[in-house]
Amino acid sequence: IPNGVETIGIEAFRYCSNLVSLQIPDSVNNIKTRAFANCSKLNNINIPNGVGFIDIDTFRGCQSINSIELPNSIYTIGDSAFRESGLKNLTIPNSVTDIGIAAFKDCKKLNSITIPNSVMNIGEGAFDGCGELTIYAESGSYAETYANTNNIPFQSTSPTPTQRPGFLTRFISWNPEEQVVYVEKENREIGYSIIDKTDLSFLDCLDDLPGNYVWVVDNPADMGQLLSITPVEEK
Repeated sequence: IPNGVETIGIEAFRYCSNLVSLQIPDSVNNIKTRAFANCSKLNNINIPNGVGFIDIDTFRGCQSINSIELPNSIYTIGDSAFRESGLKNLTIPNSVTDIGIAAFKDCKKLNSITIPNSVMNIGEGAFDGCGELTIYAESGSYAETYANTNNIPFQSTSPTPTQRPGFLTRFISWNPEEQVVYVEKENREIGYSIIDKTDLSFLDCLDDLPGNYVWVVDNPADMGQLLSITPVEEK
């Protein structure tokens, strides 16, 4: 397609069964309904940045398309846009707010789709017939609610909280009433809160274990939090 073309019309390449590859220029900002529907051998195509809407049935029946990169200009994936296509995985950009009815219906090879927090509507039957699908999205997102409601496997993409840097230091004593452990740090006694430790039963025997070391998190804001207390041999 030559540069300067702005619109690919309705059913422009529909049923072009021998079409394998197509390069769409950046000048294109509008791809109409069923433009590539049932191009069964099409496996290499780009969508220019500037296209805002994947129209109804645009790639329906494109069984050779395994993956496709959607630009950040896309805001809506229309009804049946990729229905019965050969997609195996897809990352939806965070510009998208709507996924249409049956948008990915009967994509039997689709095993993973990443949906951003920007998506606030997924149409009825969007993933019907996608028996191998897992939805990837952040915990608490609309996509998670949709996955749970429709019994689709869900995997959170929310970052796992990382353990703050800690240090191993000598245990001195502890105050069970205040739930504070006193340890040695830089040749002085420092108190660390243990209020976030759910199982405190092991603290009953601390006074009988001289030479214990304490693994704590150094946090000046709250004087740190105890992670664990483990007896070790003194070296």
